[in-house]
Amino acid sequence: MKKKITKKKAVEKPALKKKVAAKKVAKKKVATKKKRINKQDAIQDLADRIRSLRRKQGFTSYVHFASKHKIPRTLVGRFETGQDMRYISIVRVAHAFGMTLEEFFSEGFE
Repeated sequence: MKKKITKKKAVEKPALKKKVAAKKVAKKKVATKKKRINKQDAIQDLADRIRSLRRKQGFTSYVHFASKHKIPRTLVGRFETGQDMRYISIVRVAHAFGMTLEEFFSEGFE
């Protein structure tokens, strides 16, 4: 006796695979959306951290802070408005506060 293969069973398997694949893709998209960081928000958080640290050290003006630590005042102004966020610039600011980068980034960031 020969076994009959019905078309229905042959069609169900690929359709099921497509549904499973679609669910996996949907899960990946959700996970990707959670990981995205808004660049402007991150830069603003960094600028706020710099301003906060300056004020904690008793400097009411970024100009006074800049002259005390021998950093161009325009550069500190750009730090606090989020306009100059190069790595070496951040290192200079952290050093001016007497902090390591780890200490610098320990507060104010998610």
